[in-house]
Amino acid sequence: MGPPPHIHLYEHECFYIIEGCLNAWVEGIKYDVPKDSLIFLPAGRAHWFVSTAPVTRMISLTVTAKPEFPASHLNRKFFEYIGRPAEAMTLPDMPKEDHRPDPKVLMQMTEEAGTQPLSG
Repeated sequence: MGPPPHIHLYEHECFYIIEGCLNAWVEGIKYDVPKDSLIFLPAGRAHWFVSTAPVTRMISLTVTAKPEFPASHLNRKFFEYIGRPAEAMTLPDMPKEDHRPDPKVLMQMTEEAGTQPLSG
């Protein structure tokens, strides 16, 4: 599971893989991202990724790419919608129920936060 191809207009992303692994594409070039690896996804570049393990946990760091960042509060709302705040300094148990956010809501939130989905 992972997001569809998209471009962030206002921020860079970094992912550090704690458990599992990803396949990530930047501008169509595939990268294998195993446990204990970091990948940098720059603003303005088409990218997407998928988990290639039954469980993948990662630390996500989003950094503004411009001095004016018009949608920072909207970007935070997106992550609050798809996840949950840390309750302790340890990794939480995996959810017992399948949590799949509404794709229409995800699309609206990502567009409002300055992410452009790419058509297939």
